[in-house]
Amino acid sequence: MRDNNPNHVITKDFFEQLFTQWYQPLCKTAFRYLSNEQAAEDIVQDVFVKIWVQRDRTIFHHSAKAYLYKAVINSCLNYLEKSKNKQELNEQQWLHLAPTDVSSERKMISAEYQQQITQAINALPPACREVFMLSRFEELSNKEIGQTLNISIKTVENQMTKALKILKEKLATLYKNMLVFLFSLLYFNS
Repeated sequence: MRDNNPNHVITKDFFEQLFTQWYQPLCKTAFRYLSNEQAAEDIVQDVFVKIWVQRDRTIFHHSAKAYLYKAVINSCLNYLEKSKNKQELNEQQWLHLAPTDVSSERKMISAEYQQQITQAINALPPACREVFMLSRFEELSNKEIGQTLNISIKTVENQMTKALKILKEKLATLYKNMLVFLFSLLYFNS
């Protein structure tokens, strides 16, 4: 939906159209970032509340869609940053748990690897992280990412290249550890 309102004042009807059209897709996007349905819905609702409260000052420079996605993504990144300290505390508690069998050990190691991957993604510079998440989790093309973030396709490509290089460096040790783990499973289970 393009912003066809030349006065840039968000009317009740326009706001309702935005909410009806974009609420569910935005919740899916937020969920992909957070893996928490309630937090995702809360963030999307907060974005819409903020738009409504600031409706006299909110301007969609290019498109309502791009504005909404950027607002939700930024809110998700802020949420992840705030919950980082809480997550680190949970990690320390998790490390003290003892596995009861091979199956639970596999699950714990898998969860640990997933957590390390998530941390590596969250540690990317914000622009790289945004582009990477939209590409890999939203499955948007470079052109769609450029339109959503209001950046050129070349910038999208550069940010994606940078993100992949950083992730490759950060996850190199993890990859080696995963191979050792997989070989040990094969050896001990044969």
